[in-house]
Amino acid sequence: MSETLQILEKLNSLYSGAITQLISYTIGVLAFVGIVIPALMGILQSRQLKRDHAALTTYIENQISAARTKLELDIVEAQKKSEDGLRFLLEQTKADIGEQIKTQKASSVGATLHLQANNSRVSNPSLAVHDCFCAIPAYIKCGEQNNLRTIMRMVLEILPQLTSKDFLHSQIDLRAQGALEGLDKLNENGGYDFSTSRQSGEN
Repeated sequence: MSETLQILEKLNSLYSGAITQLISYTIGVLAFVGIVIPALMGILQSRQLKRDHAALTTYIENQISAARTKLELDIVEAQKKSEDGLRFLLEQTKADIGEQIKTQKASSVGATLHLQANNSRVSNPSLAVHDCFCAIPAYIKCGEQNNLRTIMRMVLEILPQLTSKDFLHSQIDLRAQGALEGLDKLNENGGYDFSTSRQSGEN
């Protein structure tokens, strides 16, 4: 009987120790699961958050850099277009001013020759006709059609007064040729030749 009790006590002691050890292991596992794993998860999440933050920061910096580069290129392009436009405007203005100067010069030359011809038409008809023929290309160049018609009528009025000697000892033929060449280019509709001027003068 005593041996049976001893065996039972040993078995009870063994099972008690095993149960205690199992409980300890269980508590340890629960502690590991409840404390260590959340701590590890927190660490892992923190690291992931840092990686995500670094990736987002890099992405934003790249976007800002790309936007800055595009803006700089746009500014350079805009400046280039502005400079090209300004250069074109200056060149166009320069060309316009040059044409205006040429037109004004031709007008002045035509007016001077016109005045000389008008002053000498009685005293020196051949000189007057010579000046008229020189004034015609100038009036054509500056586009003063009214003065052109007036001086062409003057030529028609003075020519009958000239003699063959006047043509031999002057450059009237040469000047007349230059005037007629200019009138041929201008007279596309038949409105600026001598016959038309004669008709308008007679009317």
